[in-house]
Amino acid sequence: MFSVPQYQKDRFPKELLLPSIAAGLLMHLLLLVLDYGLPSSSQFFLPHGDVLIQSRSCVGMGSTEGFRQSWNTYSSIAFFSAAVFCFLLGKSDQRNPISEINYWRNNPQIQNYLAAAITVLFLGSTIYHITLSLFHYGCDLTGVFLLSLFPTFYQLVRGFSPNFLPFSMALLVLCACTLAFGIGNGDSDYFLFSFLLINIGWSTWNILRIVKACDFRYLLLFYLFAFIAYFCIYIDIHFCSHLGDVGGHAFWHIFAAISFIFFMLYFRSEREY
Repeated sequence: MFSVPQYQKDRFPKELLLPSIAAGLLMHLLLLVLDYGLPSSSQFFLPHGDVLIQSRSCVGMGSTEGFRQSWNTYSSIAFFSAAVFCFLLGKSDQRNPISEINYWRNNPQIQNYLAAAITVLFLGSTIYHITLSLFHYGCDLTGVFLLSLFPTFYQLVRGFSPNFLPFSMALLVLCACTLAFGIGNGDSDYFLFSFLLINIGWSTWNILRIVKACDFRYLLLFYLFAFIAYFCIYIDIHFCSHLGDVGGHAFWHIFAAISFIFFMLYFRSEREY
């Protein structure tokens, strides 16, 4: 018979919030310098021979000077702060190992992979909203699919040897690139929703089967912010005529970044042994 795992409250690493926010502020300063310090910044970053595309965001093509979509560019900094938070927490777990809790805590290097994936998303999103180029759109989607597929890949590898982890992450990158550059301007939001449903189902299955205790707060907050983020980008894509200049895309960046943090904290909290 299946049983719901006993709730076990896990400590939130509040001490990592300040350095993560500080890193985001420094990145904001750097982008300001690029925005106002470089002539025609969007053209400066445009690859030779690349083409501009009509963004599906409500702000459309945005500005023709500086960053083409300033709101969406600067809100991408939330991903950078989330990546720093993840990286610092991984380093903390490596310095303070806890034996035989779960696959995630026994292999803290997985948080380095997650931090790298979030960094790819930050870089892809930032450069795309600066230029609105077709190639950079693929880079942006690569990061999006890396993060949306990451929970599914983790559910797959947690039953295998840690030696399989690097191979699985390489396979994750391959899948993300294939999806990103294969669907072009397709309905990526529907892919995201499908992956979210798959992650919910698989997480629930593992909670009932192999997890003995966990912090449900983090799981619920992960799903809450992930759904809010999806709602923002869905509204932004399909209901632009009813929105203002900012639209929902910038809020998608912020809420998605928050959901990544709670995703990581939840899997750290699971007690499998």
